[in-house]
Amino acid sequence: MEERILLPAARRANGGEPIADAERLRIDHARLACLLVPTPTPRIFEEIRDILGPHDRLEEGPDGVYEAAIALIGEEDAPFIDQALRDQPEVRLRPMWPAEGRMLRRG
Repeated sequence: MEERILLPAARRANGGEPIADAERLRIDHARLACLLVPTPTPRIFEEIRDILGPHDRLEEGPDGVYEAAIALIGEEDAPFIDQALRDQPEVRLRPMWPAEGRMLRRG
């Protein structure tokens, strides 16, 4: 949700320039999304854990992206961002698709 609400608001507040580390977060989110597609394996869990440790510190640390975004947006506008995040529709989940023994066919 931060890519839809928080980061664009911070970019607007920053004169149209993305805040530091926003691109790193997007890359991490893409990597995580790719790892959530196949059937989970111990190696996939390990890769997710390896991404999330530094990613969470980058987002949520004392000098993280969230703090930088709120500093740009301002404490008075932060409740509007919070409400916009809360108003987002629930993410629809799809059932897991076991991939063992399946191959994608080119058409």
